[in-house]
Amino acid sequence: MSGKVRGPVELVEPTKEYGTKGFRKRTIVLRVGGDSRYPEFAPIDFIKDDVYVLDAINPNDVVEVTYVLGGRRWQKDAQSEVRYFLSATGTDIVQLHSAGPAQHQQSNQPYHPP
Repeated sequence: MSGKVRGPVELVEPTKEYGTKGFRKRTIVLRVGGDSRYPEFAPIDFIKDDVYVLDAINPNDVVEVTYVLGGRRWQKDAQSEVRYFLSATGTDIVQLHSAGPAQHQQSNQPYHPP
């Protein structure tokens, strides 16, 4: 399933690199609703070579992101509870309003999870 979401950018994370094959992921977080007391946020992952489309995006820019929803089922073993996970992977981004020059720094250092 795919869709679009628009809103101001809350955060652009640095690129994280996983594994020996260099899988890359970069997350952008949009403010998508709610009110000042309970704002709502949507994290959207850009993967592989698409991480570079976020280089020109800054906090407070207003953007429209096209995404694909994906989900998976996970169960540790036959006796464990079944868990379901949902992810949104960005396929395109359009900058509708710019907040100004780059305010984040892209790190070229690979990320190694704890």
